[in-house]
Amino acid sequence: MTGFLINSYNYAATSTISDVGLKALWNMNEASGNLLNTSESDNAMSDSYLATAGTTGYGATGHISGLDSYDYAGGDGDKAVANNTKSDYDFLTKTNALFTLMWWSQFDSTSGADDLFGTGGSTSSDLSIRYRGVVDDKFAIFLADEGEQLTTLTVSNTNWHFYMLQYDNSVGTLKMSVDNGTVENVATGLNIENTAAQTGTFGFGDNSSSTNEFNGKMQQFMMFNKIVSASDI
Repeated sequence: MTGFLINSYNYAATSTISDVGLKALWNMNEASGNLLNTSESDNAMSDSYLATAGTTGYGATGHISGLDSYDYAGGDGDKAVANNTKSDYDFLTKTNALFTLMWWSQFDSTSGADDLFGTGGSTSSDLSIRYRGVVDDKFAIFLADEGEQLTTLTVSNTNWHFYMLQYDNSVGTLKMSVDNGTVENVATGLNIENTAAQTGTFGFGDNSSSTNEFNGKMQQFMMFNKIVSASDI
């Protein structure tokens, strides 16, 4: 796969990355309508477009390689939710959990509590991530029956940043990095034992009754069913 936006300090720079295990690639640069899964991997999920609702907006110009980004206006019903079934996302929340998630995003403010994405809740069968700008600029990752895991890394500005989050249940280590920097072991010794379905289908923005909607922009979200390593890029 080419055109992967990898260099956080040179927004015109792109690279290539192996698409083995790439379940979904949502570029989020459509002018209208659904956000399409453009992964061409043999492992891609079918019918996994993101259906939009509410006052979510398109074409909010970002400065990443001249592409547009997708603008989320916080509020009830503002969301982009995957069309495919819950079971397609078992690799995020069950005993076989194995994933790498990569995305670009920008927060409108560092004084909010923003739920970026997840499977619809914070129960023992869900995955979700929240930016805690209003508290300490850290990220809270809710990982199924292992509950909330809090990062040490922080983001304290409204710039665009590149994020990576990965977990392998056979190892039990949850990792995260920002702008290709040091990969932080957010938590070790984890072991998801959950076998129940998620609360909801994977989505972005207000995917539940939460009052912590994501206020900001997002672009090029990638979901792998593997641990992406330096050799893949």
